[in-house]
Amino acid sequence: AKADLALYKGKKAGRRQVVAFDPDMLGDERHRRFIERELRAALLMDELELHYQPVYGCDMRVRSHEALLRWRHTVRGMIPPAQFIAIAEQSDLIDKLGDWVLRRACADLEALGTPVAVNVSPAQLRRADFARQLGQAVTEMGVDPGALIIEVTETVPMVAGAVEQANLDAIRALGLKVAIDDFGAGHASLQYLRGFAFDIIKIDRTYIANIGDNRIDAMIVEAICDIARSLKVDVIAEGVETEAQLDMLRRAGCSAFQGYLLGRPAPLKRPSVANAA
Repeated sequence: AKADLALYKGKKAGRRQVVAFDPDMLGDERHRRFIERELRAALLMDELELHYQPVYGCDMRVRSHEALLRWRHTVRGMIPPAQFIAIAEQSDLIDKLGDWVLRRACADLEALGTPVAVNVSPAQLRRADFARQLGQAVTEMGVDPGALIIEVTETVPMVAGAVEQANLDAIRALGLKVAIDDFGAGHASLQYLRGFAFDIIKIDRTYIANIGDNRIDAMIVEAICDIARSLKVDVIAEGVETEAQLDMLRRAGCSAFQGYLLGRPAPLKRPSVANAA
């Protein structure tokens, strides 16, 4: 078992990495198993919820929402995704979570009144039947595919094999839009723009945070917007927190904005039983 744990850590560290067994690994493994067990229970006990963050256009009207998964544990309270998504990706749980998020977002579409963006993990895209099951869920929920946006992290196109690329192509063929999230965070952002079909670029928040103080970051944002206009795709600036940032991003050519300045993620307000009666 100790050798298995070391092997697992070695795989996570990357190819050609030698990892010796460390007693702390046992604690990590116990934690992973605990989270996995509790997460399976959360799916059955309705502990999961979606919070929606608005995306505003240049006219300052809400043009879409991003669906963000939250886990409200009965004992531990709110558990952030960073503490459980990676663990879910190591098992079949990521598929179950992904299906839950998609169907809940579809169910909330009418109440939100805007398109909704749903995040998809690399592990989901590696599944050969992902696009087919996605299309099946959209059909069963009876929603307009054009009202759904599938967000993939920037690293996906960089490492995409035949399966991932086929899924992305099939998703767009179904009528859904594809957005590249965290654009600019990697080292090969511009290399795959020629061959990767997408509809939206979301500029990584690290460029937005310093846009007022760092001229290079401002120039990079302007360049991304220029490229996006040439490719006829939308540009969303993530992590907008000040009026000064918003003003500079408008002048740079961004077509939409998302961040705490404009709205924090929040659960959908549902009518209470008393109001419904």
